[in-house]
Amino acid sequence: MVFMIGLTRAGQGRTKGRMWPAGLNLPRSDVDRNKHRSQRNHCAVRAVRTGRAANAVRAANAVRAVRAANAVRAANAVRAVRAVRCALCVHPCDMTSLPPPFVIMPRKEEITEDVRVRIVDLHEAGNGYRLISKSVDVHPSTVRQIIYKWRRFSTVATLPRCGRPAKRSPKAQRRKIREPLLSNPDSSSSPGSSGRRVLQEDAEPQVAPDAPSSPRAHLSTGPQQKHKTFYEFRTYCIRPDQNAAFLKLTAEKIHLRTAHSELIGYWSVEYGGLNQVFHIWKYDSYAQRAAVRAALAQDPSWVSQYLSKVLPMLTSQDNEVVYLVPWSSLKSPPQEGGVYELVSYQMRPGGPAVWGNAFQAAITAHDAPGYAKLVGAFHSEFGQLNTVHTLWWFESADQRATFRQKAHNDGRVVAAVRNSFIHLDSQKNKLLFPCPFSPMK
Repeated sequence: MVFMIGLTRAGQGRTKGRMWPAGLNLPRSDVDRNKHRSQRNHCAVRAVRTGRAANAVRAANAVRAVRAANAVRAANAVRAVRAVRCALCVHPCDMTSLPPPFVIMPRKEEITEDVRVRIVDLHEAGNGYRLISKSVDVHPSTVRQIIYKWRRFSTVATLPRCGRPAKRSPKAQRRKIREPLLSNPDSSSSPGSSGRRVLQEDAEPQVAPDAPSSPRAHLSTGPQQKHKTFYEFRTYCIRPDQNAAFLKLTAEKIHLRTAHSELIGYWSVEYGGLNQVFHIWKYDSYAQRAAVRAALAQDPSWVSQYLSKVLPMLTSQDNEVVYLVPWSSLKSPPQEGGVYELVSYQMRPGGPAVWGNAFQAAITAHDAPGYAKLVGAFHSEFGQLNTVHTLWWFESADQRATFRQKAHNDGRVVAAVRNSFIHLDSQKNKLLFPCPFSPMK
């Protein structure tokens, strides 16, 4: 390409070192200069339009990409929902037949209490977390949590968690009460069934001898009492001016009564009732109690030395037949002395099948951490039905007040009480002082 240097424009001075390519139409006037400028502007406009078009293409591609990604996510979500629905409709053993990655893993079995006790024993023997983990085939973090629970609550049992209890509609509550529970077809109610009766069809359809027997459905109200032993709660109201005389006479002549049956405890009521005494008697059967009452009526020493003298001192008498609940046993206090608290809960109708687990969790939440020592939990058989009694022991009334304040600040106790109070109609308690002649002091 040939360049021309030093050319002079018309009407202009010499160019200042500008180089113009050969064959280029140089602007000779303002008209030509404006025309050249308009050509450059036109090229710029076309370039801008081309860029905008490219940006538009990019934007359109981006929109299509976003829509495609959302469509893929939506499809995956639909597939996941369908997989979950399918999993809920099939047998747990068929869960592995679901297409990956939507296979639902079954929940791992809970660690048994025997394994937890073994973990605590190994820890007390001086073994570390990892060694214990290898011995019982449990993850080290689980071993650590079990030992922490044992150190803090002195138990390895499953405690209720804190949180708001689930609400049930009245319809769901009635459905749960009417729900038949499958039990052993050979089981039947016994005289010592603690008020828990098993209903079953008396007439059974006749089937061929070779036909396989089908399980029968029973309507059960909870765990059954396996023994006939029961306890009689007696409460005597004494005339105010005869309270001291009654306790003195009873202390002198109580041996005449204990010669016929076993006395568990004898207390005077300090709070929750004035001029009252409360005592518990144990019987192996109703036949034994009938025989004891007949023998007392024929005992001249009992009638003349005690009964004839004590009856004018009383204003009223009340008794109640109770059984120990299946998960409780009668325990002795840690030491002699102290005070006792008898708490009576009036539960709503429905039986232990409805409120049994929640009530047990609430009692365990108080007993396991050491807020109180449970002596026994009883369920009424004769008297006010749907009544549960708990007998607690404390070193003193002040210790009870201190432990009660601590229990109110424990989240697990609060959660357990929240889950159980929905089944409660009313409750009352009495603070009892053991008499000097009481076997349980």
